[in-house]
Formats: sequence, structure tokens, C-alpha cells
Amino acid sequence: MSYSLQINTTRIIMVRGTTTFKCTQCGEKFKGLDIEWMATIFSCPQPCPKCGSIRTRPWSLLDLFGLGGNAGYKSIWEQIEEEQKNATTDNLK
Repeated sequence: MSYSLQINTTRIIMVRGTTTFKCTQCGEKFKGLDIEWMATIFSCPQPCPKCGSIRTRPWSLLDLFGLGGNAGYKSIWEQIEEEQKNATTDNLK
């Protein structure tokens, strides 16, 4: 079951359910909403409840064999961190 919600005129969020995320900074695994990232197969990273990092990605069975990768998420993390940085800078003006 999927739910869509229009937040503003430029972004639509589709919640696909829940999934287990893994933090690439502290290794914590946690459940979070599986929100589609900009109409792609990727899930929107969720903040780690342990360390607060946004550098999280869905955990998969491939992680058990050391084959889970971050390659697809690196650009997503960088984009989110840039938006957060810009929002902080804008608030200081």
C-alpha cells in the first residue's frame, strides 16, 4: 500500500511502508518510513536515532556478506547535507 501527499508545488512524498535502515556512521540498524526519493528506486535517508547522521540507507541481506554498497546514496547524502547547510545559512541572514 502506498500513500502520496503533496507538501508544496514542487515536492510529492510517497510513503511505501517501513523498512530497516542502517547508519553508515555508527552502524545502528533501525526501522523507519520507506519514503521514495524523487521518483526513483531509492529510499529517502532517515536520520539515525543514535547519532543523528543522515548518512543512512536501507539495510539488505547483501550487508550480511559485505556486499551492501553506499554508491547510489552518496550523491543523495551530499544533496541533503547541502540543502541543510543552505537552510542554516539562510536562517542566519
